[in-house]
Parts: sequence; structure tokens; C-alpha cells
Amino acid sequence: MSKGRWALVSWIVLTAALVACTKQEPPGIQNIRDRGYVRFAHLRFEGHDTLPRVGLGPDSFRRTAEAFAAAIGVEPRWHQVDREDALIPALLAGDADVIVGNLMMTDARAAHVAFTLPVTQVREWVIGRKGEVRASRVADLAGRSFGAVVNTPAREATKHLAGIDSPLIIDLPAGTRPEAVVAQLAAGAFDLAILDQPTARVLLEARSDVERVLTLPGRRNIAWAVRHDSPDLLTAINEFITARHLVSANEPSNTPRDLADITASGRLRMLTVGGPVTYYLWRGELMGFDYELMRRYADAHRLELEVVLARSSEQLIPWLLEGRGDVIAASVTISAEREQQGIRFTRPYLEVDEVLVSNVQSAPVRSPADLAGRVVSVNPVSVHVGTAQALIDEQGIALRLDPLDLQTEEFIAAVAAGELDVTIADSHIAALEAAFRPEIRIGPVLRTGAGLGWAVRADHDALRVSLDDFIRREYKRRAYGALLSKYFKNERRMRSLREYRIAGAQLSPYDDLIKPVAARYRFDWRLIVAQIYEESQFEPTVRSRAGARGLMQIVPRTAIELGIDPSTLSDPSVGIEAGVRYLDWTRSLFPDSLSLADRLWFALAAYNAGPGHVRDARILARRQGWDPDRWFGSVERAMLLLGKREYAAKARHGYVRGSEPVRYVADIRRRFRAYVDHLSGLPR
Repeated sequence: MSKGRWALVSWIVLTAALVACTKQEPPGIQNIRDRGYVRFAHLRFEGHDTLPRVGLGPDSFRRTAEAFAAAIGVEPRWHQVDREDALIPALLAGDADVIVGNLMMTDARAAHVAFTLPVTQVREWVIGRKGEVRASRVADLAGRSFGAVVNTPAREATKHLAGIDSPLIIDLPAGTRPEAVVAQLAAGAFDLAILDQPTARVLLEARSDVERVLTLPGRRNIAWAVRHDSPDLLTAINEFITARHLVSANEPSNTPRDLADITASGRLRMLTVGGPVTYYLWRGELMGFDYELMRRYADAHRLELEVVLARSSEQLIPWLLEGRGDVIAASVTISAEREQQGIRFTRPYLEVDEVLVSNVQSAPVRSPADLAGRVVSVNPVSVHVGTAQALIDEQGIALRLDPLDLQTEEFIAAVAAGELDVTIADSHIAALEAAFRPEIRIGPVLRTGAGLGWAVRADHDALRVSLDDFIRREYKRRAYGALLSKYFKNERRMRSLREYRIAGAQLSPYDDLIKPVAARYRFDWRLIVAQIYEESQFEPTVRSRAGARGLMQIVPRTAIELGIDPSTLSDPSVGIEAGVRYLDWTRSLFPDSLSLADRLWFALAAYNAGPGHVRDARILARRQGWDPDRWFGSVERAMLLLGKREYAAKARHGYVRGSEPVRYVADIRRRFRAYVDHLSGLPR
């Protein structure tokens, strides 16, 4: 019997045993209401490092589940499992009432659980090595080998390909990630593989050695699941799903929609570009001032917020006019020239100044007169071109205008590095960058009160009026001020860079708490001390602008995934346990074939920036001809490139401020080495 068949038989036997030994009452609606909570099973860290380019955010299933719990008048509780093939056994064993998340409906699974109505649908792609396989129908794939992870819908789809008798399947171990499947395919371990379209699309965008060979006919349904003996619970969920309008294809519809159509669909499509002000992923959290403000609008109108991520600002207006999104929210300056293209702006949701940005060390600009003989670099399609030209035409300042196709944060990074002389930026972006780049000087102000607005099609008056009403109300609320403070307060890295003085054998106030936890998870305790210093300077009550808490700066969503109450993270023992467990998880994502040191550097970089960005950097390093298995001098160089638009647009997880994980890993290594040297010099 093959390994894959044996694994499937073992799983079915285990499932049957669990059903047989389950003695508790069926989790019907009344029992759930009597106990006061409903238990949701989901895959731990599912979607934690996913940046949606089209569709709902990675936490949408959680928010939807919590809304269902509220609808039936109970509290939600979460039961996490580490592998997808453990979800159904957990349900049948009575550990959970409902499975939520991206569970694909299959006949094999339907024999054991009752599926709800689909919450979404996906297509499946057959992918292969670039240029090796040509196919117009499934039968053309006969004779090719397929790689498939055991006990997954992809393997079931491979086994039952129409027109192919007994396809040759190379079984991959349970838990193999899609990135690893693609890597093995590219390396020649097999000829083809089947992946769901959303996953395949972003993986293929990041690689040049694999491609889509064929789209399989039909769509596969994604649903929740309950036990067969819970029909009233199934009915309640189905009624809820129907009311929430969750059934949709996971693809852009390319249909222009005004407010009535948006409300009827239950979803709002936000067009944006990736960047530190607009939309990015950090430690599993979707962030960005524009994203969070638009999400507040969506929540206020009981809409799910979808993000449609364009590769450049130039695509935003054409995509809006084509109907690929409903509203542009990307820190766009209101201008009459833009409105002539067939759009209308809302009232300003943020007023900013245009400021000069120069390097503190190399002739900082203190007044416009200091620009004489200088080079000002700006994007040729930005409003900053007109401002720079006015300095030449109206004020007679002899400067050279240098139009470059970069994002504002890329211009500022180049000025900070001494690669460009001077640039012009909106004050809110300049303030955010200054928090991370002490090399830059902001000012003087060239133009005041420029308005940033959301944009809709010119004929969508109802949507524009609704957005205007929201902005008018939001200005008066404390939450808006808190959002401004979160993103644009210049906190100079939000911490001092002072050195922590040590004496004797005590490295921190928490050594006795750190040592046993580090030993349990096989980490050097001195490294954990160095990481805690980097995160919080040993201050357990510190809280970052992104909401990270405790000694190891864990964000609330990560704490929940770890089964920890976020409100307890300021307790040193809880914060240390949470942080080390999360570091252990990030380390587990990288193969143990790596050197001990590099696997740890990758884990630390993933802790700081998210594992998805580190995977992107490894892929980019390979494409650049650098060693993808080495952090220092290789992958860290690729990480820096991911802060540039041309690279971030092709990366699965988009923009990342690459200088932060690079600095983070380097500082922890430096401090760790200092601790080792210090302790080795003490008398024994």
C-alpha cells in the first residue's frame, strides 16, 4: 500500500474511532445557548502572513464567525489546530462545534461532516515548469507526474482528473506548504501540481520558472462544517451565511457599482497600492492609514472590505473606470486634472502640507533659497512636479528637476541613503518615514493644506455622498485622532537607542523567567534576552503604535492564535511565554536543512516583519543570483529591495520596510555576542 493511501486509511480509521468514542450531546443551537458559547475550530495562524491582493482580508473568517456568535447570542471561543487534517477529527471528537476557515468541500469530507452553504468559491490551476507543458484540455496532461500533499483536496482532484486513468501521483508529506510544492515542482521532483487559484496566482507572480498550464473546469466550494447530528446548527449557519451575502467568486467582477449595488452585495472593493501609509502586512496584521480608515467606513455600513491591490498609482484611475474596484483609497491628492479623467473626489479626509526632504549630513535645506543649484527628484505624475516647477518659474530658483518613477517613500529612502539630493513629499508620509530614518530633515513647507481624498466614478453620486458623510462625522471622533497618532507621530523608532548597562551575571530583570522558557523551546536564553531588549528595553507595559504589547511586543491577534488573552501580555511571564512560542513557530517555517544560525536569523526576521516577507526575500535572493539560504549578505539584501515598488509589486506579500528586519536581526546578533563575551569574561 502506498504511503499516501495508508495515510488516508489511517485518517479515516482515526475519524471513525473519534465518532465512536464521542459521548457528549450533539452541539445543537439550544445546547450552545445554554452553555453561553460556541466553539470554532480553525487552523492556527491561518492567513496570518497573507496579504490579499484581491478579495477579503485574512481575518475575515474570524470576524464573520464572531458575528454569527453574536447573532445567536453567545460568545465565540476558538480551538486551534496545527494541521488542516486535524480539523475534522477535532470536530468529531467534540472539541469544537463548527469548523471555520478555508475548508474545501469534497466528497470524502462530506462523508464525515455536514457542510454549510459555500462561503466562497475558487478555481483550481494546474501549474508546471515554464515552457515544458502545453495543454488545452485535461486529457493533454496524461503521462505526466503530479505532486500532491496527502489528505488534501488537491490530491483528490488529481486522483479524479477527467480523462486520465490512474494518474501518476508523487505523494508529499502532510503539512507541506504551497511554496514548498512549487519549489519541488521547479526543481524537477514532478511535472505538475494542482493549486487553488488565489494561492497559485500570488506564488506564480513571485517566480519566473513556473507557470499556469491549465485552469480546471468548474469551481470548488469553500464552506464551514458541523457534525451530521447538528441539523439545527447547520440551518442557523446557513441562514446567517445567506443574510451576509457571503457566496461569491474569489475574483474581481469588473463591474462598476454605485452604493445600492455595493450594499446589496455586502462588499466594498477598495483600490489601493502597497505602501507604509496605504496598505501593508506586519506580523499578521493588515495595516495602513488608508486601509484602516476605509475599513471603519465599511464596518459602519456593515460591509466586508475587499482590497484590490494595483501595482502602481498609474493603474488606479483606469481600474476604477473599468469597474475593478468601487473606490480609490491610496493617499491621492485631490486635483481638477485628475477629475477630468472621469472621477470625482470626496471631501478631504486628511489635509497635508508639501514639504522638502533633505539629508541632515549633506547640506540640509532650511529655506527654498538653499535649493539653488540643487537637484529635486519627484515622480512625474505627482502633484509635486507642479510645486517644483513653481519654484523655478515663479521664484526664479535655479534648480534642476529630476523626474523619476518612484514612490514617495522610495524617494525619501534614497535621500536618506545619500543616493538622491532633495525630494518633495506630503507631510504625513515624511513624518512617518522620519520615525525610522533619523538621517532626513523635513521642511521647509512649500504648500499648505493639500487635501487627500477618496475617488469614485463621476456617475456614482450616491457612493460619494455616503463617503462624504462618513468623513464629516469621522473628523469629530476620537478614533480618527487616535488613527492619526498611530501612523504619523514621529516617535523616532518609538524607543530610545540607549545601551542597557549590565554588570555581573544578570543580563536583565527577567533572567529567571527567561531561562526555563528558552530551554523548553531550545533557544539560547541570552539570545531571548537580546531580543526582548530590542523589542521593549525590558519594559513590560510598553505598547507600540501597531498595538503590540509586553516584553516581546506580541500583537493581540497573535496572542489569540497562541491561546493567550491579549490583556495579560503585560505580565512578564505571559509576555515571555507568548514571544518565545511565536519565535518557535516562525523557526518551524524554515527547513532544518539550513544552518543553525541562518535558520535562527530567518526566524528573527520573520518575527519582526512576518514570515511571508522573509519567504519573498528568499525567492528574490535566488532570482538575483544570491544564496537564498544565507541571511547576512544575501537574503537581507533582497529584503531591502522589497521596500522598492518594482520588487514589492511582484512579491506575494507586497511592500515591507525592509530596513527594519535587517536592522532588527543585526542588532540582536550584536547584542547577543556582547552578552556572550560579557558572561564568558566573568570569574567561574
